[in-house]
Amino acid sequence: MTEPTTAAVPLQLVIVDDDPNDAMLIARRLKHDGLDLTWLRVDQEAEFATALSTADLVICDFSMPTFSAARALELVRASELDVPVLLVSGTVGEEIAVEAMKLGAWDYLLKDRLERLGSAVRQALEKRDLRRQQRAAEAALRASEERFRYLTENINEVFWIREPQDRGILYISPAYEQIWGRPCAQLRAEPESWLDAIHPDDRERVTGAVPRQADNSYDEEYRIIRPDGATRWIHARAFPVRDAHGHIVRVVGVAQDITAQRELRQQLYQAQKMESIGQLAGGVAHDFNNVLLVILANANMLLEQELSGDGRELAEEIELAAERAAALTRQLLVFSRRERFQRSELDLNEVVRGLTRMLGRILGEDVQVTMLLAGAPVHVHADACMLEQVLMNLAVNARDAMPRGGALVIETRAITVPRAQSRSSAQTERFACLQVADSGAGIPEHIRAKIFEPFFTTKEVGKGTGLGLATVYSIVQQHNGWIDLETELGKGTTFSVYLPLAAGLDVAASTRSTTTIPRGADETVLVVEDDPAARTTVVRTLRRYGYRVLSASNGPEALGVWQANRDTIQLLLTDQVMPGGMTGNELARQVLAGGPHIPVIYTSGYDPYPASRDHDGEHSHFLAKPFEHRTLAKLVRSCLDRKRSASDLAR
Repeated sequence: MTEPTTAAVPLQLVIVDDDPNDAMLIARRLKHDGLDLTWLRVDQEAEFATALSTADLVICDFSMPTFSAARALELVRASELDVPVLLVSGTVGEEIAVEAMKLGAWDYLLKDRLERLGSAVRQALEKRDLRRQQRAAEAALRASEERFRYLTENINEVFWIREPQDRGILYISPAYEQIWGRPCAQLRAEPESWLDAIHPDDRERVTGAVPRQADNSYDEEYRIIRPDGATRWIHARAFPVRDAHGHIVRVVGVAQDITAQRELRQQLYQAQKMESIGQLAGGVAHDFNNVLLVILANANMLLEQELSGDGRELAEEIELAAERAAALTRQLLVFSRRERFQRSELDLNEVVRGLTRMLGRILGEDVQVTMLLAGAPVHVHADACMLEQVLMNLAVNARDAMPRGGALVIETRAITVPRAQSRSSAQTERFACLQVADSGAGIPEHIRAKIFEPFFTTKEVGKGTGLGLATVYSIVQQHNGWIDLETELGKGTTFSVYLPLAAGLDVAASTRSTTTIPRGADETVLVVEDDPAARTTVVRTLRRYGYRVLSASNGPEALGVWQANRDTIQLLLTDQVMPGGMTGNELARQVLAGGPHIPVIYTSGYDPYPASRDHDGEHSHFLAKPFEHRTLAKLVRSCLDRKRSASDLAR
């Protein structure tokens, strides 16, 4: 028989007996049977209650004058202590013994037959230890089950367990209801019902993969459609559970909602795509703008001729098309963050009028466009190309809200907005307002807060980038303005763009200036341009306005021309990006280092080094390609006049 676990420590025995001699006999018998013990005799309830807290075993007489075995058993039961109680009495009968066992006694013996007492005590202690071990195991199991329940009920992934053959669901975590939007009870009753939620385009593939859940190769991504119509992306995996013999006894799996991760992944792809577009735009813009420079400059010169009728109209069309192509190229560069804003004083009315023809082509014949422009000019300090992009994006967004056609109203006006209501940091209460209103479907409440977020779109894949309104928001913010939105389902949407009102001086007018362009006084200009057609156009333009022109196709060649003519060259006009291992900026540094000090005009269709031009301060200027020949002539004349004035002051 196994020794009790308390054998190494003296047994704490409480003997409940009103006869000290009987208690002594019991203790001697147990010691004779090899038990190491310390003991205490009690015969009062209060004494027993005190001794019970440290007792390993209780041996109790059945009947005593002031205390009873029944009461002792009741106290043990109430204490919830796992203490064995043995009855040892000289008068107990079989019926009384059975009743005592019902009350919680572990065994009973007669006082005149104590030879069995030692083994009875050992058996009671062994039984107690087994009960304690069982209770500890049950407590550990309950704790493990509680941890499992807490884990599975609080993680965001669906965790499930099923039988390996019949696919019956043994367990499904509550996250199933959150992600699938369907009750767990339905899945337990119909184990295959989760497949009904899978997107039709993915269902055949996933159904075919289900048998692989038991061979450790099930790893699938698919879409589900919730009862509310929302689509979620799921990443599901499954793993077999084997017994000691290698047999599959369970299949466990986890299904994770990866909708947010996929959206982030798509945003990353979109950002990478835009970065690629930006790199492509930068590479193409330089050469493309050289071509546009030739077209625009020659159209300008044709319009200065005495043309009439169709000839003049055709020249104007060529000029307008070149300007629009240049604006679109620059818009792409700005959008890809490869070009800085170029602000000037503008009339918002003229910006809207300038886009009228293009809007008609983009919106289609089934969209009726109405212009309600302010009677007086509405002046803003802004980048014209970016304002065009704001209007274009809002108009396209309106068109998409009217798939069967409708009405689009574009309105401009100058208004006063009290400081308390303004969301601009500009110290003004006067603002220009551009409103774009459509008669479309309106914007649902649950997505209104997201419409200006980058890459957010309600359109199908391939039909929208989610960048249109985000770009509008970014441009308006950079112009120190804000956007208001009014929308009603079934009745349309109105976007109101507010920009600080400018003073209206020096406004860029849409009509071309007829001011006489000052001519050169036989000054010499060094033109450095690698594109032959662009170089020929610039040289022809400058000579047309009375300048002597020397030219070179790259930096090293230009240095040779400079060294041979440095005493006569009065201005350097150089492209920024050229072959030959020397940029326009590096060329200017070498020219200016040897003196004399002359003004420099940098030109480029795409300038990747904008900060590098700042080294020469007020004596350097930048002219973006393509430019009108009038603009070039005016800038050259202005630079030379300032140089002459500075020389006169120095004398």
